[in-house]
Amino acid sequence: MVRRSMSNQWGSQLHPVCSAKILTASDTSGHGGFSVLPRAAEDCFPPLDYNQQRPSQELIAKDLHGLEWRFRHIYIGVCKKPQRHFLTTGWSAFVNKKKLISGDAVLFLRDMNPSVQETWDALIHDSHTMFIQLFVASN
Repeated sequence: MVRRSMSNQWGSQLHPVCSAKILTASDTSGHGGFSVLPRAAEDCFPPLDYNQQRPSQELIAKDLHGLEWRFRHIYIGVCKKPQRHFLTTGWSAFVNKKKLISGDAVLFLRDMNPSVQETWDALIHDSHTMFIQLFVASN
C-alpha cells in the first residue's frame, strides 16, 4: 500500500491509497461487475444509505481523457452470506473499452481538495501499458 501523498494532473492533493485490488477473471469477464473490497467501499466511496431496501448509488467517473463513466455501486447483505459491494452497471463497458484483464491492479485514492460534490480518485493500472485516472463523485 502506498503511504505518500501525490498530486493529480489538476494539482489536487491525493490521499495515500485507500485500497488496492488485483482484478480477477470474474472482475474482467464482462458478465457481472467489479467486486469491491469492503474496506475500499467504506473508506473510498461516498457513504451508502444502508437503510434502503437495496442500498445503491450512482458513481460518476472521469478518465484522463475527460470521458465520463457511470457505475452503479450496490451492496448485497444477505443473512448468513458475506456482505459484498459491487460496481455493476457500466463496469463491463469500462473493462472492454480500457481492455482491462485479470491481473491488472485497481488503486483507490481520495482527493484532498474535493469539488462541490464529494470527489474520489481511483487509479486503475493496466499491467500492459498505462495508468488510467478516474475522478468519482456520487450523484
